[in-house]
Amino acid sequence: MNKKFILLPLVTVGLLVVGCAPKSPSSSSSSSSSSSSSSSSAEQNLWEMDLVDGESSIAQVKAGTVGEYYTVRGTVVWNSGSTFALSRGGDFIYCYNFNEDPAKTSNADLKAHALGTYVEVTAQTSEYSGSIQLTAYVNSAYDPDAKCGVVDESRPNGETIAPVAVTEFAGLANANAGKLVKVSGLVAKGDYTIAETLSSNFDMKFALGTDEVSVRIEKYLPADVLTTLRSNNPTTIEQAATYEVVGVLAAASSGTCRLVIGDSSTWTKTAEAHFDDPTAVTVTAAEGATSVKEGSTLQLTAAVTPATAKQTVTWETSAADVATVSANGLVTGVKAGTVTITAKSVKADVVGTIELTVVADTTPAASKVTIDPATLLGYSGTDIKYSWEAATKEVNGVTFSYLGVGSFGNGLQMKKTKNSDTPANTSSNIHNTTAFASPIDHIELTLNSGKRVYSNTDFFGVNFGEAADSLTDTQTVSTVADTTGYTVTPKGANATYFELNILLTYTAYFDSIVVVLK
Repeated sequence: MNKKFILLPLVTVGLLVVGCAPKSPSSSSSSSSSSSSSSSSAEQNLWEMDLVDGESSIAQVKAGTVGEYYTVRGTVVWNSGSTFALSRGGDFIYCYNFNEDPAKTSNADLKAHALGTYVEVTAQTSEYSGSIQLTAYVNSAYDPDAKCGVVDESRPNGETIAPVAVTEFAGLANANAGKLVKVSGLVAKGDYTIAETLSSNFDMKFALGTDEVSVRIEKYLPADVLTTLRSNNPTTIEQAATYEVVGVLAAASSGTCRLVIGDSSTWTKTAEAHFDDPTAVTVTAAEGATSVKEGSTLQLTAAVTPATAKQTVTWETSAADVATVSANGLVTGVKAGTVTITAKSVKADVVGTIELTVVADTTPAASKVTIDPATLLGYSGTDIKYSWEAATKEVNGVTFSYLGVGSFGNGLQMKKTKNSDTPANTSSNIHNTTAFASPIDHIELTLNSGKRVYSNTDFFGVNFGEAADSLTDTQTVSTVADTTGYTVTPKGANATYFELNILLTYTAYFDSIVVVLK
């Protein structure tokens, strides 16, 4: 193993000045050796404690060298079973492959602990998607020297660490990441029901003053923990009611933490819902659009005035043969014409409208190639899991190669696997291996409206080129919450090849992928 030590600049932490270096397993601090350095005061919060002998800050680890051992402490703010995120001092780092399964490793110290647990991790650094992470899996085997344990010596008398009270939005800044907090004055921005099981992350939106706060229950939360939380807390969150929530702050790229529900979380209604009478409804279309093509979709949103009024609306169309509208405000063009879409508030005479033009799709059928389960996989209407064996299929005279593509109903599902999956760190992709008859004008990607769309930076990537082995025009697409339609246009004028990849470890559900040719 590499036991190289490096000299790092002195770092001020609180009122102490300390220096830290990579940690070799043989010199890892024990409970007895670290307790004197970490202070036994029950009044000092875990996340504010000074670095113990041999410990590095998360920032120092992320700035370190691949293959070095480090010891770092922090709060578990995300946990998928064998991979977790550790947060402390306004930063966070991912820890991979901490799996204590005796069938896979004899190292009993590999355990990804529960959300909200304060732990000490010793492991080697590795690089994943361009970032430094900690890993317990080295050279195709579990590392016998990697460790993850609860820092019990910081609570010598077994006392419970009380959550920090937060009443202002400023208290949710990344500088407080990793803290157990009690946030008071959260006003629910919608009606939410916490189900018995979660197939995806469950996000709730609250207002804290004039700002918005996200509260998340991770889909990886153990079933028994979720059952306990549901039995001890209300399972229905009421719009406009006021709540006090105890959770762990997880750092986010926006600079404002997300509040994550952990094992010790609670949510309590402190004030009943109060709604003012609605006085107006304003309807807007995505990107200010005033038209939609036949067969295409357009997302509408409705804002009820005042903000203290119930925001629930009912959508109606004046001509279903021209355009339909879903319960969530998604308009689908049916045939050319004009249509008025109405959003009705809970007060029947207070409504908002928008007039849209449905434009005929004049693109010749020969100039479009539609990729869906029926054309690519040979079936539709059935949920089929991903196949990680490469396959090919001819669609409209063009040969496509695909990997890790499955179906759900009449749509396609694609994903990127995690480092702990099999295969590891692999992206679903679709690309053509023979050229289109003419250059690509643009690609239309339509995500399924039945699957909630979240805001994700660089969710998927599209590469274009004039040759199958030279896709040099690389573009990334970031999704916007509840927006289903995305258009990607090549920068060059003569691209006849493309490749679609999923860049994040989430599942993308596509209703269709349409390549429009010039």
